[in-house]
Amino acid sequence: MEGEEVAVEFRAVDAQPDVALFRVDRLVEGESGGDGDSADHADRAVGDINKCAASPPTIVDQRLAIVAGLVAAENRRWERSDIAGFYPIDPHLLARVVPHVLRSMRPGDRSLDMGAGTGAWWLLMAAAGVPSYAIEIHPELAAACERLRATCVARGLIDRDVPCVVTCGDMIPIAWHERYVTFRAAHGEVEKSMPGAGDGDAYADLGIALDEFGIIYCWAWPTQSRFLYNLLADNASNDALLVLPSYVRYTTGEHMNASMKEPNRLFLDVLATESETVVGRKTIA
Repeated sequence: MEGEEVAVEFRAVDAQPDVALFRVDRLVEGESGGDGDSADHADRAVGDINKCAASPPTIVDQRLAIVAGLVAAENRRWERSDIAGFYPIDPHLLARVVPHVLRSMRPGDRSLDMGAGTGAWWLLMAAAGVPSYAIEIHPELAAACERLRATCVARGLIDRDVPCVVTCGDMIPIAWHERYVTFRAAHGEVEKSMPGAGDGDAYADLGIALDEFGIIYCWAWPTQSRFLYNLLADNASNDALLVLPSYVRYTTGEHMNASMKEPNRLFLDVLATESETVVGRKTIA
C-alpha cells in the first residue's frame, strides 16, 4: 500500500441502540497520496480500533480515528511550509478530547474552530455529528480544509446532512480588530508570527455570531493567549463549552511571554483535561 491513500470500508456485524459494532472488512485503494502518509495513518487508526475488543468502538470512535489519520497526513505536508503560525496539535490527541465534549454539550450546540489550520477539530466534531464551523485566515489552509471535508464526506466519515462549513477570514471579531492591532504593536508582535487582523467579517460569512456557538475550540498562539482568552471572556456566551489546549500553562505564568502582561479574565468550570487540553464551561468570576 506504500504511496497509496486508503479508505476503510466497514461492514456492520452487530447493532444496538447506542453502539454499533463494526468489523474492518477490507482496505480500499484510493487516490495516490504520494508519500504514503495517509496509508500509514489509516493503518494505525484501524490497528487502534482492533485493539479495543474489551471496549467495542462505536461508529463515532471509528470515524474519529480515521479522520484524525487523514488530518495527520495532511499536516505532514504543511509542517515545512512557510505558512505563519502553522504548528498543529496531534489530531489523534484531539480525537480523544471529543468524547469529553460530547458528554458535556447541550442539545443544539454548534462548534466553532477558531483558526482551523487544516481543520482537525472542525472535522472531528462534524464526524461526531455536531454542526461544525471553522475560520481560517490563510486561503491555502482554508482550501486544504475544504479538500479534507470533501474526502471525509465521500468516504462516509461525515454525514452529508451535518453542517460542516469553513470560511476564509479572521477569527478576531471586527469590534476587536483595532484592539488586536494595538496589542500586537504594544508587544512587538511581527507579522510573520501570526497574521494580523484581516478585512471583512468572518462571522457574518458564517451567519453566526461568536456568542451563538455552544462549543468553541481555540488553540491560542502563546504570545497572544491572554488576549484571545479575554476576547472569549467578553464575547463567548456565558455558558459556552470551551476547548483550550495549554490553557493552564498559558494562564499560570509557566510560559512567560508578552501575553503575561495581560490580566486573564477567562475563568472555566473545568470538566475534563486531556494532555494539557482543557474542556470547561465558561463561568463568571
